[in-house]
Amino acid sequence: MKTSQRGIDFIKEFEGFSAVRYICSAGKTTLGIGHVIRPGEVFPDTLSESGADALLARDLERFETDMLEAIEVDLNQNEFDAIISLAFNCGAHAIANSTLMKLLNGGASREQCALQFLRWDKANGKPLPGLTRRRKAEM
Repeated sequence: MKTSQRGIDFIKEFEGFSAVRYICSAGKTTLGIGHVIRPGEVFPDTLSESGADALLARDLERFETDMLEAIEVDLNQNEFDAIISLAFNCGAHAIANSTLMKLLNGGASREQCALQFLRWDKANGKPLPGLTRRRKAEM
C-alpha cells in the first residue's frame, strides 16, 4: 500500500515547505517538507520545492515500509494515509510500538483507534494547537 495523493497533500499542508533549515517544535533540524536531517546527511543551503517533493517521496517510502511491517490488519486508504501522516510527524518506531498500533492490531474498533491520535499532540511534553488540529484531521 502506498500513500495516496490526498495523503501526500495532507502531509504537505500540515508540514509546510521551507527552503532553508529550521528547528522544528521538537527541537530537530528540519528542511523541505518536514524532513528531519539525520547525521551524515548533506544538503545545499537552500532546497527547491521540487527537491523537497523528491525528498518527501523518499521519506514516505521509508515510513510506508516501516508501517506496513507494523500493521497486521487491512486498512482502507484513508486509514493508511492517516497512520503515515502520524508516523511521519512522530516517528515510525514510536507509532509501531504505540497503544494505537496495539489496539488496531488487536481488533479494537476504528473509533477506539482514532481516539489514540489525540494522544500525539505534544512537543517536548507540551500540547501544541497545530498538532491538536492535525491529530483531529487525521482522526
